[in-house]
Amino acid sequence: MTFNNNLSSKILGILKDDPNKVALEYENSKVSYFELIQISFFFINDLEKKGIKKNDTVVVFHDKSKWAYALLIACNIKGIKYTNLDPSICKKRKRNIELLLKPVTEYNFFSTKLINLYEKLELKEAIFNFDLRFLIKMLKNISQDVLISDLCYIMFTSGSTGIPKGVPIKFGSVINFINWSKERFKISKSSKLSGLNPMYFDNSIFDFYCSIYNGCTLVPVAQESIRNTKKVIELLHKLSVTHWFSVPTFIIYCMKMKSLRSERLCSIKYFIFGGEGFHKTKLLEFYNIYCKTAKFINVYGPTEATCICSSYEVDSDTFLDLNDLCPIGYISPYHDFKISKNKRKGELILIGDQISPGYINDINKKNKKFKIIKLNSEEIISHYYTGDIVEVRADGLLNFRGRTDLQIKHMGYRIELEEIEFHIASNANVSQTCVIYHQKDNLSFGEIIAFVSLNNNETKNFNHSILHENLPSYMKPMRYIFLDTLPVNKNGKIDRLELKRRLNHE
Repeated sequence: MTFNNNLSSKILGILKDDPNKVALEYENSKVSYFELIQISFFFINDLEKKGIKKNDTVVVFHDKSKWAYALLIACNIKGIKYTNLDPSICKKRKRNIELLLKPVTEYNFFSTKLINLYEKLELKEAIFNFDLRFLIKMLKNISQDVLISDLCYIMFTSGSTGIPKGVPIKFGSVINFINWSKERFKISKSSKLSGLNPMYFDNSIFDFYCSIYNGCTLVPVAQESIRNTKKVIELLHKLSVTHWFSVPTFIIYCMKMKSLRSERLCSIKYFIFGGEGFHKTKLLEFYNIYCKTAKFINVYGPTEATCICSSYEVDSDTFLDLNDLCPIGYISPYHDFKISKNKRKGELILIGDQISPGYINDINKKNKKFKIIKLNSEEIISHYYTGDIVEVRADGLLNFRGRTDLQIKHMGYRIELEEIEFHIASNANVSQTCVIYHQKDNLSFGEIIAFVSLNNNETKNFNHSILHENLPSYMKPMRYIFLDTLPVNKNGKIDRLELKRRLNHE
C-alpha cells in the first residue's frame, strides 16, 4: 500500500498550478481555489486562537457554504479531526455523540448570526491579507506536519444499542480514495462534480474530497432545495456538471417527478450511484434515458472502508436478468477481501489500510467487527467484517445476497433496526416492539414498519410521535401496527418471520 503525499501537498500543487481555478460553483457565484484557501487560513487562525490543536475534534453543522468547506480544509491542513452532523439532530442523539467525541468546539454554519459575522469580515477584507506567496510559503512549512496515520474525519452511523457508532478514517485512507477516484472516474481539472449528498452522509466524502483535492470544481446543492428536483436538474444542467453521485432513491424520485429527460444533463459523463441496492427494473428505465451520452457506475462500500471499495460499470448485458439487484462489482486495488470460511458465498471481509482503525471509544463493537492480524513483528493487517453476504464469481465480481444481521440500507442510510427498537422500547407505555423492513415487489426500497404492544393496549388516544422523538427523520417508522401481543417462536423470541408473513399478506 502506497500513500502519496498528503492533503496539504495536494492543495499546494493546485495553488501553484492554477490558483484562479474555480473550486466551488453556485447558481450565482464562483469561489476560486485562491479564495477558498484564503478563507481556510482565516479558520486556521481562528482554530489556533481557540487553542485547538492537532488531533483535537470539532463538530461541524455544514451548510455547503464556502465558509463551511474552507473550515474542513483548515482542519485537514492542521490535522484536526471533524465530524459533520445533521442540523436537525435531536438533543439526546447529539449529547450521545458529544460524550463519545468530547469535541473542543462547534461550528454551526446554519446560524445566521455566524454567517453575517463572516460576511462582514469578508467585506472588511480581514481574511484577504493572505496573498498567494504567503499561502504557498505557509503550506510548504506545514505540509509535512500531518501523518498518514492521523485521523482525518469521523462519520456516524446507526448503532444497535441506541448509541450512534463513530467511524474514524485516517488521512492515508482518504488520500488513496482521492487517487483511486481520479483514475476510476476519469476526474480531470475540467470536471465538475455534483454536491447532492448531505454533508453528514458518507457519500458526501466523495463529493468533497474527490473534487477539491483532485483540483476540479464542486457544485454544491443545498439540502433545503433537494426536494425540488426540477430546480436541481436545471442547476446541474446549467453549470455543465460532468459527474453525478447520489443514492438510487434520489434518482428514482427524480424519475417519478419526470425531471430526468435526455435533453437535460447532456454534460454528464458519469452517473455514479451507491449506498443502497438499485433494482434492475428501475435502473433500466434510468439507463435508457442517458446510455448514449454517459457511463453508469454502481458503487459499494461501508463507511468503515472509506466510502467506496468496489465499482461496477453497467452495460446492456446487465439487464439480461431483471430479477436481481445490480452487482456491487470489483474490489478497488486499494482494498483486499476474502469471503468467510473461504467460500464462494458468505460474509464479505474487507482487508487493508483503507479500513477504519475501529469505532470511537467503543472497544466491544471494535472487537466484534474489526480484527487486527499480525503477520510478523512489523506488518499489521486490518480486517473488517461487513455483515454483507456476497457471492463472488471466478473473475472477482461480487453480487450482494443479503445481511447476517438486522442492518438495512434505507434511502442510502445505513440503519440498525435494533436502534429503532431500542428507542421505541424505552417508552414506558411499550411492552413489546419489533421493527421490520418491508420491501414490496423485490424493489430496492421499502418501508420501516414498527409492531408495538402497549402495556394498557390503549391505542386510540396514543400519541405515536413520542415513540420516535429521539430518532432522525430517515429512521422513523412509516407505519405503526399495534397488537395485543407480538408472536414468539419456539425459542421465546419475537417471531420476525411471522410478522413479515403478515405484511406480505396485507
